[in-house]
Amino acid sequence: MKSIENLKSWIGYRLFILFTLLIVIPLTIVGIVSYSNSIQVIEKNLQLYTEQLIGETANSINIYFNEVEKTMLKTSKQPSVTMAALKPDAVSSATPSAPHGNNNNQGTSVKTRWLIDDFKNLFNSHNDINRIYLATESGKLYSYPSTAFEKDFKPADAGWYKKAIAKNGIIWDSPFKDSKTGNTLVTTAIPVYPDDDSEKQPVGVLAIEISLNEISDKLNGMYVGKMNYPYLLDENGRILVYPDRQLPDKNIPRTEILNAINSSTSNSVNFKCVNSGILHKQFAVFKKIDSLGWTLVADIHMDELSSDAHALLFNVLIVGGITLLIAILISSLFSGALTGNIKLLMEKMQIQAIELSRKNNELDFIANHDPLTELPNRRFLMRRLESALEAAQAQDGILALLFLDLDRFKNINDSLGHDVGDLLLVAVSKRLLENVRDTDTVCRQGGDEFIVLIENAHDKSEISHISNRILESFKKSFVLKNHEINATISVGVSVFPDDGDTAEMLMKYTDIAMYHAKEKGKNNVQFFNKSMSHKVSRKSSLESDLHKALEYGEFSLNYQPQFELNTGDITGMEALLRWSHPRLGSIPPNEFIPLAEDSGLIIPIGKWVLETACTQAKRLYDGGLEIKTAVNISPCQFVQPGFVEMVSRVLDETQLKPHLLQLEITEGIAIYNEEHTISVLEQLKAMGVTTSIDDFGTGYSSLSLLRKLPIQTLKIDRSFISGVPENLDDISIINAITAMAKNLRLDIIAEGVEEAAQMDFLRSIGCDKVQGYYTGRPVPAEEFEERFLTAGYADSNL
Repeated sequence: MKSIENLKSWIGYRLFILFTLLIVIPLTIVGIVSYSNSIQVIEKNLQLYTEQLIGETANSINIYFNEVEKTMLKTSKQPSVTMAALKPDAVSSATPSAPHGNNNNQGTSVKTRWLIDDFKNLFNSHNDINRIYLATESGKLYSYPSTAFEKDFKPADAGWYKKAIAKNGIIWDSPFKDSKTGNTLVTTAIPVYPDDDSEKQPVGVLAIEISLNEISDKLNGMYVGKMNYPYLLDENGRILVYPDRQLPDKNIPRTEILNAINSSTSNSVNFKCVNSGILHKQFAVFKKIDSLGWTLVADIHMDELSSDAHALLFNVLIVGGITLLIAILISSLFSGALTGNIKLLMEKMQIQAIELSRKNNELDFIANHDPLTELPNRRFLMRRLESALEAAQAQDGILALLFLDLDRFKNINDSLGHDVGDLLLVAVSKRLLENVRDTDTVCRQGGDEFIVLIENAHDKSEISHISNRILESFKKSFVLKNHEINATISVGVSVFPDDGDTAEMLMKYTDIAMYHAKEKGKNNVQFFNKSMSHKVSRKSSLESDLHKALEYGEFSLNYQPQFELNTGDITGMEALLRWSHPRLGSIPPNEFIPLAEDSGLIIPIGKWVLETACTQAKRLYDGGLEIKTAVNISPCQFVQPGFVEMVSRVLDETQLKPHLLQLEITEGIAIYNEEHTISVLEQLKAMGVTTSIDDFGTGYSSLSLLRKLPIQTLKIDRSFISGVPENLDDISIINAITAMAKNLRLDIIAEGVEEAAQMDFLRSIGCDKVQGYYTGRPVPAEEFEERFLTAGYADSNL
């Protein structure tokens, strides 16, 4: 009996050893190897993502400080600055601060106002400027906004003054914290030379205090890992900018991070391990800011990102422990149960391996795809584009980039909500995929921008065919949450090798071509050509000047009369916006109005137009001329919340009777959002304001929609009138529009009438009213009053 027990014990012991060697040890090894591989994949993806993020952000900050230095150099050479520094006695200190606490408030000279105006314009055009100083060698200090200084304050004793004079060039002083606002500021200074001659002795120093809040805003929302933001360090390792405003000046990064930064001599992005603990590994990603000696840093704790891998290791250890217990139990009973338990353990191992593979695939997908549309993202596109360019160069192939931007997407978000906007982006991504080849790549650039990479194209005609097929597909509306949305796109195209041979050049040129398509009226395809670069430069300059045009009174209104065709009586006038640029002269409306719409400036400009036109209409009414005044309304204005209330408020303020105001909207507004459009038009009608469809016949509005709209007038587009009487197609279209309007009991205005023959034709078909150069050109308000209030209704050619 005892020998049998010993034999069972011997067999059980051997089974336990065999079970441990065959199952437990391999299971543990597999778990550790899988854990190590998972950590390596996570680290690699993390390195790629953070290097790109920190690199792009640091370059953006570098560009920002370079622009500040350019502004400093330009300002230091302005005549008002050099004059104040060279002849301080000629400049009163009515607004600037003078040394020793003395303000000579004896009146403000022309030169003072000149200097103050330049400082004020510079201050108002840059939100990040905290204060501007001009210190002269004679001891005067001018500042904007003004600041009280201590009695013994001497400009030449200021650190920035000494450094700028010593360097004889632009310097950046040490950052400091504003005692009033708590904002972190940095002062940059540059010497001022007489006659803009740097070979002469400086006569003063120009300094600007810059707030670092704009850089903080850039970093806000840039998560690195799960809970960390990038932050900006000065040369001493002090935190200058961090989205958590309570952190700067209180914490200094750990010694390991500072050592890694100080030991690096590279100006490129660095990715270094600063803590190699197994479960608490930490990395630092940083890039130095070239001109200031500062560093953009992000530190990442691997335990934030590797929880799945830790869970796997933990599960492997648990399974291993359970396996040991099972081995002891099985060995003490009988060997027949061994097979079943091995199978169970192998299944668990397989499940763990599948789960690990799934997690790795999820991480890779998240890193390379847009979470909303699940299309590849910009990171994926750039890698694919680089690879496609190498293949095309080796095979003398052709490829193209299509930059697609949804037209007026902001209006959809504003009027229907962001949830509908997101649904539209998903629907657009599906439609793009349906209209490209299987070999093409569709990516979401961000926002409402998409990019299509066309590889192995036969020629430009095939690229054009694909582009236009995409454009045509958007003629079919989108139905989302019971809303029928008519969306269009603008497409820019750049082609390898004609337009460029690098990814950066092709991306830049396709972007320029897309904006050219926007300028061409949207909803079209434009291939890049070199002349577009000049137009983009002009557009950028005009857009910058447009921000100041309203404030500086550069806008004006001209008024074009409208006449009753049968009687020749004047019945209305249309207000037409004009921009007189101080340097470039008259800017055409079709050039600056799209810029105003894209930048959002059309909202304040449109309000000014409505107020000015209503004021002029009331002046005519008081003078005895009771006519309607037509004002064009931008789609951006029409969908703006509170639009109807704004119109009502303007009528109240100008005391104009509502029936004397007619608002003109385009067909695009009418078909854009039927429910919203009808609601707004009903409210305007209830107020007594009339509405009309402008440029009718050029859009896609249907008869059924037209019947629903509470409008009173149709305006036949000038493109049809210009073909009369020679073009039979134009005549047929005008006849059809006139008959339809009569059946719907709508007034008809033909615009763009320039010849007597056109007038005779319109009279013969029963057109109600006309407007154009033949009956009266657009003129300023004073000339309009002189003609129609003083001289009567003469010269109408009716």
